[in-house]
Amino acid sequence: MVESVIISGANGFIGRHLADYLRSKNLSVYTIFKDQKDIILNKSNPIICNLVEDKIEDKLPKNIDTFIHFYYINVNINFGGKNVT
Repeated sequence: MVESVIISGANGFIGRHLADYLRSKNLSVYTIFKDQKDIILNKSNPIICNLVEDKIEDKLPKNIDTFIHFYYINVNINFGGKNVT
């Protein structure tokens, strides 16, 4: 049985609504934000963590059952001599 969930991308449409839904089902919901200014809604258990630069395992609680990843990172990648986003 899932009791605790981490959601990355909780400011987005899907992540925000999923976090609200899971809270309504009495699950412990942790939400990951890049920095303090990104916490735009009243979220319970926010975690400040840059998923690209931080060592994430140092910032996460140990009692997590499920990690749901919705965070979008826009990165330019050179693929075959072409920049791809």
